[in-house]
Amino acid sequence: MVINDYIFFKYRNYRYSHINMKEEEEEEEEEEEEEEEEEEEEEEEENEAEEREGEEKEEEAGEVEEGKEDDRGRRKRKRRKGKNKRRKRRKRRKRRRKKRRRRKRRQKRRRKKKTIVTTTMKRKRRRRIADFVSKYSNTYVHSTTLIHQSLLFHFIRLLPMFCQNITITTMRRQLLRSLCSYYFCSFYHHYHNYIHHQVVATNVAAVVRASISTAETTNATDAVGVTISISIAVGAAASTPDYS
Repeated sequence: MVINDYIFFKYRNYRYSHINMKEEEEEEEEEEEEEEEEEEEEEEEENEAEEREGEEKEEEAGEVEEGKEDDRGRRKRKRRKGKNKRRKRRKRRKRRRKKRRRRKRRQKRRRKKKTIVTTTMKRKRRRRIADFVSKYSNTYVHSTTLIHQSLLFHFIRLLPMFCQNITITTMRRQLLRSLCSYYFCSFYHHYHNYIHHQVVATNVAAVVRASISTAETTNATDAVGVTISISIAVGAAASTPDYS
């Protein structure tokens, strides 16, 4: 039941994941546009600053030629200007580094998402889910019968080994067979050598079939919970020894 619940939720998330992916892609595009605009603004600012610097240099050269200011004041002003320029450059570099890091992080995230989103991966995932569901839940493959005949007999053969009375409770009708299949796969492997390879008495099989068919008819909607009680007397299966 746990396995099938896991698959059910995985499949549901997979169905609705493409909507979230579209939203994420739109957000990424908006962010990229904003980044480009910011970069353009920065470039414009840098160009303006360079133009200003060129004009100031020309003015300074003219002032020196004319000899309007004394040397000391000119040196002070130059020193202050140099400091400011260096500070601005440092800030600019820092900003660029930050943006570069952010961009790389976004690209990494996008690459990871893309590997999941590709059509081949989708196809593989669908196939994997379908294989698993067909293995553990017979209703997806055979809509007419809830439990496959051969699996039913295997399951009946195993039942007396666990206990005389067994109750299976499941929230969904289609999970019933997967439950049986899960028990069969896990326990048949361990107790294979101790099981007698004879089909248990027909009346036990009839009890199981009847209980399953009633569950199928009563539980028309999947939301309603189903409880199936299978009572097996050890006397009914005389050929199967009791290992409890």
